[in-house]
Amino acid sequence: EWYINTNQSYAFGSGKVTATYGTATARAIADANGVDSDGVELDPVVVIEGLKTIKNRMIDNQCAGILAPSDWRVIREQETGSAMDSDWKTWRAAVRTKCNSMQTQITNAANVDALAALFTYTEQEDGSITRPLGEWPVKS
Repeated sequence: EWYINTNQSYAFGSGKVTATYGTATARAIADANGVDSDGVELDPVVVIEGLKTIKNRMIDNQCAGILAPSDWRVIREQETGSAMDSDWKTWRAAVRTKCNSMQTQITNAANVDALAALFTYTEQEDGSITRPLGEWPVKS
């Protein structure tokens, strides 16, 4: 997900085969324009997405998926004037705020390792398991 490995190389000795990889190369973190076989940049519309764009889109999709089941409440309020409960509005705002916060962290990641660390869960001293990116608000 974060690195591109080289092809495996194989060696046979002492009756067994061993496989090894070369040095892994970090995937591009930023978007880039493609280049042709001569190294000439292609039309700027042709973009090779970097990990930041891919991860930000993933967060957008998660946010939309979390909000979708309650979208009918927004539509009902708009169509009928029947007010949505304030706790739903507060929760929906918290989800959007968390989405923006996560995307800011992703955008500000300095390199692939920093970006990957945002998504890595670790056990804390209190026994909880968290990741630097945080979690989505839960509707109670």
